[in-house]
Amino acid sequence: MKNQQNKTEYPDAYLKYQERQERLDLFYNLAELSVLFTAFSLSEMSLDGLKKIKIPRPDLKKLSMIPRAARPKEVRLRRGWITYEEYSKESGLEIHQVEESARDGKLGPVTTIPETNEDALFWPPEEHSKALSELPPPTKKKTYVVTMETDALISLNGEWEGEETKETFLKLASSHGDPEESSGNALALLRQVCFIQEWTSFEVYIREVVAYLLRKHPEKIAASGRGKKILMSTDEVVELSQRFTSIEELRERMVQREIERRQAEGQSVHGLINFLKDEFRFERDPYCEPYLFRGKRLTTHYNDITEIKDVRNALIHDGGLVPISFFEGRPRIPHDSGKILISDDYYLTVVLILRSISLGIAESISRDQYVAD
Repeated sequence: MKNQQNKTEYPDAYLKYQERQERLDLFYNLAELSVLFTAFSLSEMSLDGLKKIKIPRPDLKKLSMIPRAARPKEVRLRRGWITYEEYSKESGLEIHQVEESARDGKLGPVTTIPETNEDALFWPPEEHSKALSELPPPTKKKTYVVTMETDALISLNGEWEGEETKETFLKLASSHGDPEESSGNALALLRQVCFIQEWTSFEVYIREVVAYLLRKHPEKIAASGRGKKILMSTDEVVELSQRFTSIEELRERMVQREIERRQAEGQSVHGLINFLKDEFRFERDPYCEPYLFRGKRLTTHYNDITEIKDVRNALIHDGGLVPISFFEGRPRIPHDSGKILISDDYYLTVVLILRSISLGIAESISRDQYVAD
């Protein structure tokens, strides 16, 4: 199949699309295998074995982080005069125990805070043996120790070798929780990321196909869907041609402007595909291409593109959370509690649909199965 395709002179737009998808497939397959292999390896390893693995301490001078994103992890009272209630909280003693111990002189000197006129004890307990005169004057001011934490990014690229490398990676992977749950979450995100990339690459391909045909048939530039021409002012021609210095630049900028206009008027990809149908009259409907899904023969449809575009927009703009009405008439979109889930089957379906339509358009162009008159 692949050798047969290579003999066909497809447009450069399709060859670049093919190359992008091959790289995406390689990434997806390797990432999926890595996640599944890691989960399997962790499930085969005992907790005691994981505990024995020591992770090399990273060079703190080479950490990457956002300092202002640091957040307090722990605030601990270090030194100062505190009320009985505060002492109870810090020490873990009941309030009545604090009061009794203070009366018995077991908690060091007792004084009054001038600002509030409340009875106070000195913290920490290690200084209870000191006389009142040896301690700071009573005040509401205290000294605290604040422990901050932040997320640091560490690159795993480097010289790794030996069995210790495998153990270190497994130890790091185990920090993400239950292997089955964490691998499931990782694969769900992987499919979502690749789903968005699939659509983006398809969108780029359609733009490049339209640009290719407009360059090949410049008489179609600025043609409306009804075959009429859209007039340009002299000022526009001067601007687009860089003051009449480049006809090639004029043509290229007119092509790009026409694509942008088509997208704005025709709902992005749909508008461009409709333009191909209307202005170049493809013998085969670009929206209808055959494909096999797990042995079952199916055909792509206009509604497929609409669905995929809407799912992509929901993932990008709403995090996949949509009203339940979104799924009406769309039974194959997997979801849970109103959130779109890109399952393995759905991702495969989308890949087949977009790539079938892309191949069909490329074949129609390479075989001159369209009319540009």
